[in-house]
Amino acid sequence: MLGFTLRRKPMSYYKADTVREAANGNWLFILAALAPHLEPALRKPGRHVSCPIHGGKDGFRLFKDAHLTGGGVCNTCGANHDGFELLMWLNNWDFKQCLSEVGDYLGVEKEQHPSINKPLHRHELLSRPKRLFSKSL
Repeated sequence: MLGFTLRRKPMSYYKADTVREAANGNWLFILAALAPHLEPALRKPGRHVSCPIHGGKDGFRLFKDAHLTGGGVCNTCGANHDGFELLMWLNNWDFKQCLSEVGDYLGVEKEQHPSINKPLHRHELLSRPKRLFSKSL
């Protein structure tokens, strides 16, 4: 039997620990860039301002250590203990997207998955479309 090799491009990703470390102490800049609707709270960390999600007069505040943690709390919606939680809540992002946005903003270097070279036999290559087609029915 003839053998074939399926080559995939190396995929890149952000390591959460690396991005967290880079974000520490920079959260006010990150929040200003990725959540500009937090401007009133960013001008007065620790002071009550209108909630960026549902309004009101004074239901939201960033924690006093927001420059380190990025955390904040809404009296109605609850606490977001770090900048990742806060950005996910504000922008309706999942963690992967949030990590990517923060990593991109900070210019963090991405990690590379090694390329995967898996030899495939001819019968495997020919059976793959059949399996996909049968699953779609």
